[in-house]
Parts: sequence; C-alpha cells; structure tokens
Amino acid sequence: MTTLLFSEKHPKQIKAIDPISTSISGKLTIDRYKNQKIYSGWKKTGYQIAYSGTKPGLIKKLKWDYLIDVKKYDVLKNAPKLKMPVLLITGSKDISCPPKHQRLLYKKLPGPKEFHIIKNAPHTFRKKKHLQEIKKIMKDWIKKLI
Repeated sequence: MTTLLFSEKHPKQIKAIDPISTSISGKLTIDRYKNQKIYSGWKKTGYQIAYSGTKPGLIKKLKWDYLIDVKKYDVLKNAPKLKMPVLLITGSKDISCPPKHQRLLYKKLPGPKEFHIIKNAPHTFRKKKHLQEIKKIMKDWIKKLI
C-alpha cells in the first residue's frame, strides 16, 4: 500500500508500478477482520496471535494498533492519479488482500493496467510454481513497457 500511496502523491516520479497482493483500503482491511472470530479477542488482548499458513511452525503476532493505524489509508480515493502502467498480481486464496479487493482498485485505475490472479496461491507466494508464474507475468509486462 505504501508504494501506491507514494505513487499517488508523486505520479510524475513513477514510470510503472507492480504492487503484489496489495492492501488497498484500511476500511476494507478492518471489515475483513470484523467478520472473523479473532476480532473480539484481538481487541481485548491487544494482539492477534496465529500460526502461519505458509510457513509451518511460525507464530505471527500482530498488534491491535495495526488496525488503528490502517484506518488512515485508502488507495481507492486517489486511484485515478495512478495513470502510469500498473500490474496487479494476487493469489486466488489470498485472504489478507483478496482478489475482490484488487478488482476494486483495478476498476479505478485510469491508465494502462493488467490484473493477474495466481491460481491456488495464498497471500505470500512461497511455492516454486507460483513464483515462476509471477516471474513470467512480470517479464512479459516489462517487455511491453520497453
């Protein structure tokens, strides 16, 4: 999200951008969490503690302050300023920044744009086949730009 926010403020400095599995709106992020059982416990304890779905054995701990801070940001409001080429990539199983959120951003982008969904991929791309697919998509996109 930070690269998109920077690009909205300084569009003349950015030739192209390719946010992968990007968060686009604090409100959408919070709404997504509110629909999960963890929300009330997270608010009460001040932390969300969960096992990583992509890195076995890793325990993730996210402070409640994250939700307070993320409310301040919304890429959708100024998306029309992103007139440079934009490549959006997300995983079909991304629950953090789901494809439906990416589609909202894609629809608001005024310039050249592409949107790709990597089948069966979660938020973090770790499988070799997913990484290879991203590499091919990015190479093809860059070729079109130069």
